[in-house]
This record gives sequence, structure tokens and C-alpha cells, in this order.
Amino acid sequence: MNRIVGIDLGTTNSLVATVDSGIPLVIADAEGHRLTPSVVHVPGPGETPVIGEKANRVRVIKPAETVYSVKRFMGRRGAEIERANLQAADAIVVVSQALKDELVERGLSADKILVNPNGVDASRFDPDLIHDKSRKLRKTLGLEDKIVVGFIATFGRWHGAEILARAIRPVIEKDPRIHFLFIGDGATVAAVRNIVRDTHATAATTFTGMIHQKDGPLYLGACDMFVCPHIPNPDGTPFFGSPIKLFEYMAMARGIVASRLDQIAQVLKHRTTALLVTPGSVAELVDGILELAAKPDERTRLGSNARQEVVARYTWVGHTARILDHVRDVLRRNNGL
Repeated sequence: MNRIVGIDLGTTNSLVATVDSGIPLVIADAEGHRLTPSVVHVPGPGETPVIGEKANRVRVIKPAETVYSVKRFMGRRGAEIERANLQAADAIVVVSQALKDELVERGLSADKILVNPNGVDASRFDPDLIHDKSRKLRKTLGLEDKIVVGFIATFGRWHGAEILARAIRPVIEKDPRIHFLFIGDGATVAAVRNIVRDTHATAATTFTGMIHQKDGPLYLGACDMFVCPHIPNPDGTPFFGSPIKLFEYMAMARGIVASRLDQIAQVLKHRTTALLVTPGSVAELVDGILELAAKPDERTRLGSNARQEVVARYTWVGHTARILDHVRDVLRRNNGL
């Protein structure tokens, strides 16, 4: 070969050179520079990326669409990359106080961290809007004459589905009208099915399997009450979640029996928007379900209160507004305003 081409992808700058007949020559870029900044700017989907000096000029005003200093992270572990991103960020948003506490312990400023729980689109999860379709679904599922207890999840180990499964037999022994609707699929479904089978509660249980996300409101609308039986982390660390199902339950204006666990117990108020029980307690979960099954007026009262609360405080529109307000506050502080 008479010609050799070499490429140096540097952290800050890159260059391309050729060796022709033993003579090295650095090739200039389109702007005539032999040293090109290692920066790529992507204006938007389907648009042609901009590289080099042009990209470098816009990286300050459009950092989200610009990539640079990538080599600094090559070969580094995920935790180091996360730490670098968190330290460089002007504002951070987390969904629970436990997550904020963890970041503060890791040396990040509390002032730049916003605790912003998850939320719900209350216009989609509207019991009046989907009432007729949910009644048809309830009929299709053969649940017209039942008191339906709903549980929707991806069946993670922290969701407490196995606790709920153990509650089914003692519930139906006292009130055979009650039926349990498990919506979704996931890691613990097999264990839950085994508990249901071994406790001879199969006839009182329906498993829908995975459903399309758009159908979630319809299935929840087919229920008379909901359960949120989350359990603590096995290592004793604080529960850091912000269960979206919690806000969807509230929007559907049904009675809720939920674990008295960290953010769940902060969002819900005992005997105002839900019944709260000790996490992991099958006996208390049984009592809560039986109480609401026997008191339809109480289910209505709690459900109405819950929907009012979620519409006032936990919609995605409100969630986004809080983020924007936080970013503005951080920028004002950073600029000394």
C-alpha cells in the first residue's frame, strides 16, 4: 500500500492524517482546521448531525443535543458515570425522599434536588369516561355479580403480590362474593399462582396476563376496590419507590387498601383516602379488604376523596410544572438572582 490513513479520536480534539510515500500529512476539515473538536451536535430527529467547531459553538446553549468528552467515560464503571452526571447537573429530580436522602449522603447539594412523586393522566384514568366499556369487560370476565378486588403490576418482588395471594383464602371464607383480579405479568406470577392453587383459591381469582397499556383504565374500571400491598426492602433500606399504580388507583375513585410504607403512607391518608395496613401483614390486609367489601358507601367516600386529591396534587401536568419551577429556581440561585 502506498497510502496509510490514521485517525486519532481524542477526548478534546480529533484529527485525520495520511502517510503518502512516507510523508505524513494532517488533513484539514471542511473549515480548514487540521485539529477538529471532538463534538457532535444532533439538531433533531432526521436532521444531519453537525461535528467539529460548529458543534462546539452550540454545545453551551444546546447541551442536551450535543455530545462531547465521551472518551472520559470509556472503560469507567456505571457508578462513576452516574456520579459524574449528577455532579455536573444543575438540577436533579427524584421521585421519593429516600432517593434524595441517598444523593445527599453521596455529597450532592440538597438545594438542587427536587422530590417530585410520580403521577397520573386523570383524563385517561377517569371512571366516568370508561364506565360503559369497563362494565362490558366485567361481563366478559364473568365478574358481574362479584365484589372485585383489583391489583395491577409488573409483579416485582416489592409489590407484595404473594402477600395478597395468601390473603385470598381467608377473605373468601368470610365473604364468598369477593373475587381477585390480578392484572399484568412478571417475575413473581408463578409463585402467586402456586399460592392460589395450594390454598384452593383458584375459583376466586382471575389472572389477565400482560395487557396493553392503553387498556389499563378499562381493567381498573372493572374493579370495586384496589390493593397496594407493597413490602419493605429485604435489606432494611428505605422504600424508594413512587408506585404509579397508586396514583392510577386514586384517579379511578375506588376504595384502596394499601401498605403503610414510606411515600405510599405520605400520599394516602388513613380513613380519608384509603385504609392503611402494616406492610407484609396478611391478617391486616384481610381485615381491610373485608371491611371495604362490606361497606360500599365507605368505598365511595374514600374513592371520591382519593380522586380529588390526585387531581389536585398528582397529575403529570402538575408534575411537569414542578420540574420547570425547580429548574428556574436553581438557575436564579446559580446566577445570584
